[in-house]
Amino acid sequence: MKIKLLLIIFILLLFSSIGIVSAAGGNGIASGGCDDSEELYNPGEYKTGKIDTTITSVHGEYNVTIYYPATEEGYSQPVDRSGAPYPMILFGHGMMASKDYYTWMGDYLSTWGYLTTLISTPSIIDLDELFNSDTGRGESIEGFILAYEYLSDLNSDATSPLYGMIDTEAVGISGHSLGAYSGTLLLDENAIPLKAAVLFAPPNIEEGITIGGINIKGPSYASVDWENITAAVQYQVGSNDGMVPTEGVWELYDLLPGKKEMIEVNGANHSGYMDPGLETYFANLLDDEATITMQEHHRIISDYMLAWFEYYLRGDMSYNDQLFGSIIENEKVSGAILDYEYEK
Repeated sequence: MKIKLLLIIFILLLFSSIGIVSAAGGNGIASGGCDDSEELYNPGEYKTGKIDTTITSVHGEYNVTIYYPATEEGYSQPVDRSGAPYPMILFGHGMMASKDYYTWMGDYLSTWGYLTTLISTPSIIDLDELFNSDTGRGESIEGFILAYEYLSDLNSDATSPLYGMIDTEAVGISGHSLGAYSGTLLLDENAIPLKAAVLFAPPNIEEGITIGGINIKGPSYASVDWENITAAVQYQVGSNDGMVPTEGVWELYDLLPGKKEMIEVNGANHSGYMDPGLETYFANLLDDEATITMQEHHRIISDYMLAWFEYYLRGDMSYNDQLFGSIIENEKVSGAILDYEYEK
């Protein structure tokens, strides 16, 4: 027990230092970014431009990266206005992580014509600040709102390179673990005109999240007015998730009204949503072992996340079979998906 406790303390400190490097904009292995040689699964037609910036609030500084359709790959490249305005996606990271652990999601969604913003909270492991601080909403929830307001301002500013690029009425959110928990709390608010959400492994706080055998409980979902949720919500979880019990996510799914889907990915664990890299290696030490590759996990995430946003943000009914018909059923028959449910 003492050895496990020391290991957990070491990894918490390591994650903290990695997060600090990431928040400062470091680009080494500790930042968790995708390797340049890594190919995205099934990218769309657009190239990806990026902007790093900071949003200041009463909580502190949020470091964000904006991924957008561009004429060339890289930072501060000219925008590609051929498909504008583009839907907006806001992404919140997991506990002890940062935006730089999920760069593949920003890259992927932007190639499909989504202006995607990854948000890092000012705190890394301060639960009081992350969940529900004295300054108002918790940092993770507030990050979604601040990013939406910031992007809306850029969209209406004629001097901004993103002027007119964003469809501020076609807004989706996504998040992993803590980010999915915060995204769930945000669903019944009117601070953002949400139409769709794809949330990965949201912890059912009644059961808590288990890290290295230690159970952490945060605020419950008691404040959520479930019947007031109008956004279409997709939950995804892995059958081998060693931190968030799958049965707890199914219980959250049952509380959702209206348009919803639950997908349990066979063999996926809690850490496989992140970029490959050092931080994922250490996260896996506290997780159960995945029995599928990260590439296969990312394929399934990509297919069903994209389909959900295309269907509910762009109104593309051609994704009906992917989400609700023979394609997802065949994935269950093949064993890639352990189980799924939906209500249209």
